[in-house]
Amino acid sequence: FTGTEGKEKSGMLELYEALLNSGIALAGANCAKPEDRRGRDGILTAEEASQLDLEGTRLVFLSACETGLGLPWTGEGLMGLRRAFLEAGAQSLVTSLWKLQDEDARRLACAFYEQLESMDPARALAEAKLRALRGELGLSDPYAWASFILVGRP
Repeated sequence: FTGTEGKEKSGMLELYEALLNSGIALAGANCAKPEDRRGRDGILTAEEASQLDLEGTRLVFLSACETGLGLPWTGEGLMGLRRAFLEAGAQSLVTSLWKLQDEDARRLACAFYEQLESMDPARALAEAKLRALRGELGLSDPYAWASFILVGRP
């Protein structure tokens, strides 16, 4: 989720809100009783993700909708999940720029991982997209697969 739309604040407050308002809802995020969470809310914010130790992690694949978005920060690029995982040490990251169907994301991700066994992540993503373009994945509309981008080291 990204909650940075329409923010008119300035300075560090704006940056802090960008890191808190971007995140991923994990299992337990919709837990009805706070006491069942045992101190965990099921939300991984960009701020929390930036504190992870991902040194040596070759690739993070975030197939959830809009995980590649963030708040533009002058001189720094986009502040959000994408930036947080790279700061945490991930070498590269595949993210989504817009909302898409779960089944479409699954098909592209499967094709990507099949290619990843024999090539680098940038080439694997390109090959998966080419397969989608040729109609091999049952994704005829580019809107269903073009959302995915790779950032970081190819």
